[in-house]
Amino acid sequence: MKKDTIGLYVAKPQSYAEQVNEKFKTTEDTIVELAERFVQAIVEKDPSLPDFLSALGKEFRDRNPQYKEFADMYADMVQMSANKSERVKLKQMLLNATIQREVDPEWVLTIVGKFDPFFVNIIRLYPVLTSKAKRELFAIWDGQHTAFSLLCIAMYAFDMSFEDAMELEVPTAIYPGTNVAKLRKRFIGVHDNTMTKPLDKIDLYMQYVWAVRNNGDTDPWSMRFEEIQCALEEFNCFFTHDKFGDTDKPGAVSRPTEIFPTGRDVTKWKSSVLRRVFQYHNMYLADRPIEPLEIDNMAHIFRACDQQGIVVDDEYVREFGKYLAAVTQNTWAKGYTNSQLKHKLVSSAYKSWFNRQDSQVRMTLNSRCNQTEVAPTWICQAIAKAGFSKDLPIFTGRFAYDFDDKELGA
Repeated sequence: MKKDTIGLYVAKPQSYAEQVNEKFKTTEDTIVELAERFVQAIVEKDPSLPDFLSALGKEFRDRNPQYKEFADMYADMVQMSANKSERVKLKQMLLNATIQREVDPEWVLTIVGKFDPFFVNIIRLYPVLTSKAKRELFAIWDGQHTAFSLLCIAMYAFDMSFEDAMELEVPTAIYPGTNVAKLRKRFIGVHDNTMTKPLDKIDLYMQYVWAVRNNGDTDPWSMRFEEIQCALEEFNCFFTHDKFGDTDKPGAVSRPTEIFPTGRDVTKWKSSVLRRVFQYHNMYLADRPIEPLEIDNMAHIFRACDQQGIVVDDEYVREFGKYLAAVTQNTWAKGYTNSQLKHKLVSSAYKSWFNRQDSQVRMTLNSRCNQTEVAPTWICQAIAKAGFSKDLPIFTGRFAYDFDDKELGA
């Protein structure tokens, strides 16, 4: 503190950093009312949220006419205790704000937008002992977004008042005792994967395929993997992982990038595009695993064909592989020997092309060859020079290169 002009002490204004760090200056957890947190984070924070929630609630009711009231969903909530004495009402819940993260309204909207009572997670609680309480109370240590989503469904899908919604019983798990330190460690361990083992891409892949084949799932994301599996079976290939010890077997696909497109975008690497990659491999390299750069480069080429309206049929794939064999011997492994001819030729061509560029242009480029970006254009130009008679895609942006005859191996 410092003195003002008349000698009185004046508190120094807190900096923003000091305001943020203030929450750590405590030796006790912060327990807040669930209702209070809901109103602050959902109802009052953004005036547009209720309108969004109302639209999502209507969409849920239109999608699920079998639910006339909230209680009708209990039969489909697999985590709902059959013993009524073990059920907890929302009004009995407090929130341990120092274990639970900050409320994310967007995540609540996401849950409400795809709400299905079957997939409701349990709200994890522990008993709170207080002499002031006139009712049995429990603090949430995991599941606040679930609690808020259930409140939203009650209010905006079933037109319940806030007070009536708070009377609802919801799926919970009550952990005995009040050892918050252990609960905090469990919360961290569950979410940082030290207490759980995340599924590998191959594990997810198998589940998606079985979801379609065994359970009749028609979700576009699941159907994508069924279509890929059909293509793999058609051309004697298989998707695998290092942990199975078979990535060197004929037809093995171990690179997940094209199998699992980012953002769950089923149009990024279409199953029909990957089918042609597997077909090419079966025609020319059936006794080998599919190299990472093989699926990478060929998927880029066949995807560009698809985007530019070039029809890729059986004859196209056959002729493509024929001329690629003439140019690169259909080699895909990384390296600089004749057994890695394609990698060697593309790297050499890029180095020559790079050196031909103006010095100002070179300053904007990487001197090392990125095979993902360079090889598709080089392959198309090289097989065209070798006599490939069909249309080929034209690459733009960072995939665009104009190689001369020498760089194309002519």
